[in-house]
Amino acid sequence: MIAPDLPGYGQTTPQAATDEPSVDYAAGLIEALVGDAGTYARTQAVFHGYITSVETGNPAAIGTMVDFWFGDGTFDRMPEAMTAGLRQAAPANARDVRATFRETYAAGAFRRLPMPVVTVVGDRSPDITRRIATAIATHAPRGSVTLLAKANHAMTTTHADAVADIIASCVTGR
Repeated sequence: MIAPDLPGYGQTTPQAATDEPSVDYAAGLIEALVGDAGTYARTQAVFHGYITSVETGNPAAIGTMVDFWFGDGTFDRMPEAMTAGLRQAAPANARDVRATFRETYAAGAFRRLPMPVVTVVGDRSPDITRRIATAIATHAPRGSVTLLAKANHAMTTTHADAVADIIASCVTGR
């Protein structure tokens, strides 16, 4: 979970565009921040394969995203009512994922964030999540990583109180 107050949102002033090289916000963060082209290529293939599959009429491809974030076989172990709801929501989710890949930020954007940037990663999240969170925190002048025990990608649902406490601590400086 990453919730910085980015320029143009929240309390900050929109910033003018620059000629600085930009990175693809989603999978591009992996290559630009973590510096691992192989992981970038594999992750991009998963995400783009998922988008293409859903857009060509295979809503069951949502299982790819579930297994990516929660571990192989997770989708198949879920109750049918839950997987049916996820398959129904797959087209909207694929649109959201595609939109995420359209976002770009200047490579130095993280270095210019003057506010605290707390990245939170669950200790049960995929390794790539920890690597991205660490890279972002390393690039932000006031960045930090908080590891949330027994949590994964669904931490805002499964550990809502703990996440709220982390955000409150960041906001209040405690």
